[in-house]
Amino acid sequence: MQQRTVVDNSKKNFPNERVIGTFPVHSAPCSQCPVRHTGFCGRLTDTDHSEMSNRKRLIAFSANRSLALSGVLGPFSILVSGFIRTTHHRADGRRQVVGLTSPGELIEMPQGRENIDLEAATDIRVCQIHPASRSNILSTSHAFRQALLKERQSKVEWLRDQVWTIGAQQPAERVAGFLLSCREFMPWQPLPFGGGVLTIELQRTDIAAFLDTTVETLCRVIRKLHADGLIRAHDARHLEIPDVSRLAEFAGVARRLNDHADKHRRFPN
Repeated sequence: MQQRTVVDNSKKNFPNERVIGTFPVHSAPCSQCPVRHTGFCGRLTDTDHSEMSNRKRLIAFSANRSLALSGVLGPFSILVSGFIRTTHHRADGRRQVVGLTSPGELIEMPQGRENIDLEAATDIRVCQIHPASRSNILSTSHAFRQALLKERQSKVEWLRDQVWTIGAQQPAERVAGFLLSCREFMPWQPLPFGGGVLTIELQRTDIAAFLDTTVETLCRVIRKLHADGLIRAHDARHLEIPDVSRLAEFAGVARRLNDHADKHRRFPN
């Protein structure tokens, strides 16, 4: 199959971008990256970033594309924008979202699990680091090794929290807790007198599958939270949380919320 290369000048944020097959690819210095100072990359040194900038590429995937089946994504990649869902296909045919990757996080490719897939939940951009650069930095940079360790520790903490959420909480509490966590990795506009407006960037089907509930239950809970004054639904994508502490008390995560704030870490990480 012949590879098609098309120059795309429509994306003004990345003027040097070109399209290889169906994947827009370009290279840009780390200093221009929106996640340069957050997540995994935020823990690295300038020397590490300089090494990675020399041998990396940015790849764009359209929403709902399988990353595992694409054959393009390498073993060491970082999500720059958008969201990735990790899906588990059950024996009865049901699909459950068992993980979400947000901007700044390492992308964990499934290994040897046929019923696990990695999919673009939205349009995404991924920074792929050349294996030689990764090996070189891993052998020479203490900060890089520490960042990898912190990333793994954060994943374990997140999985522990998710097991507790699904196993011990009712759907309404799960939804409320999820909305609170979204403030850390989705657009959040604080309001002058407290609270703020959250922009939901995921489809409700993915949110429901992630919280192990149905879209119908999710919509019913949002209407109930709105009626109780815990949130104000401006439209399908914009929800106002007038009192974060009150919603946290309802969700049963007030203490966890304070702990996360004290650690100054992103959620999930």
